[in-house]
Amino acid sequence: RGGKEDAASALSITHTPPRIYVPLCSVFVVTLVLIAWVLTEFTNSDVPWSDSFTTALSIVGMWMLARKYVEQWLVWIVVDVVCCGLYVYKELYFTAGLYGLYALIAIGGYKKWIRMMEEEK
Repeated sequence: RGGKEDAASALSITHTPPRIYVPLCSVFVVTLVLIAWVLTEFTNSDVPWSDSFTTALSIVGMWMLARKYVEQWLVWIVVDVVCCGLYVYKELYFTAGLYGLYALIAIGGYKKWIRMMEEEK
């Protein structure tokens, strides 16, 4: 295709189909537990479950982004808010502020995608 995607094959912004939630939650839980186990057994992390939560949810968010599901922005908001708290706990205030900014950007992205989705109708 020469690097260009034709309009018929381009993904549109949509809501996440309800049938996807159970598999997504399953992937999240399995990934959460697996990463937490690795962090607990093989690292000296003092926040293995929080780190695991944000990583597992980020994996889900990236997949949702690739499918152009509007709710992926809600996932990023949760990830960013939890990361913000985690970095405050770690006394990494600049990084916490950065993730607070990311949360605000994600809120803006969610609102924009909702508008774009409605315009496509």
